[in-house]
Amino acid sequence: MIYLFTHTDLDGMGCAVLATLHARMKNEEIRIEYCGYNTINRNVIQLLDNVRPGRRDRIYITDLSVDARTAARLDRQPCPCRVLDHHPPKPGSQSYPWMNIQIREDVCGTSLVYDELLREELGDTGPAADFSRDVCLWDTWRFDKEIISRSEILNTLHDLIGHDAFLDMAVDDLSAGRPLEIPYYLERAAQGYIENRNAVFESKERNMIRTVFEGCETGVVFADDNASSLAEYVFQRHPELDIVAVIYLPSGISLRTRREDVDLTQICHARGGGGHQKASAFRLEADQARQVVEMLLG
Repeated sequence: MIYLFTHTDLDGMGCAVLATLHARMKNEEIRIEYCGYNTINRNVIQLLDNVRPGRRDRIYITDLSVDARTAARLDRQPCPCRVLDHHPPKPGSQSYPWMNIQIREDVCGTSLVYDELLREELGDTGPAADFSRDVCLWDTWRFDKEIISRSEILNTLHDLIGHDAFLDMAVDDLSAGRPLEIPYYLERAAQGYIENRNAVFESKERNMIRTVFEGCETGVVFADDNASSLAEYVFQRHPELDIVAVIYLPSGISLRTRREDVDLTQICHARGGGGHQKASAFRLEADQARQVVEMLLG
């Protein structure tokens, strides 16, 4: 049995697709749990307490990392464990030989899973390799932003149809040696969603608040989702900004930057969050969100 714990975004979904493809090729069972940064440790501990995987089982944690307590517990387990992640570890966290953490602009969780589980058998070309590259382009924000690209369509499709339907669609095609084929009506739905979303972004950008945060010129916008896309939309119209802060009340704040000398990871680690140098986030606790609401209501 493969136990996979992966993130909830497209990159985490890509990890699930490729791990399931590997399991199908090897005639193995796989159990997948989609986790957030605040649930990964609890979910892993629950598995270890209730299931107790054996030596023939394997645990994969992809596009996420665990805290020191959970890592120490995993290190004592009889079954093999692998962490495949591309986010900078939090200060004070301990590294183990079974952790593969690569912090590069051209690497994501999906590409690490492909390298570990499929590259030796499938090589550098083919539908699965192409899928891995498309996901990586999206997650590392290197896709073509002048058009509605394949990477953006995949991300939107995942948002529209959810984990299970996306997994089934992708694995069925890739296991048959075919590229992921998106039905025409779903592709048109994704394109329409993107076009409508951009109209919403225009309204949010018009209401942007300018401020100075951590010594940087910052544009603040409010949103429900699509932090990366909204931040890029704002940057395209305001290249003078150092940071775009996307606020989700009452849950948290996502930060994006284009500057090489601004490390958002450190800024967010200091506030209990994390992420990448140019894309990180931290949570707003309930009392903080309440203060904001009370201030707004006077």
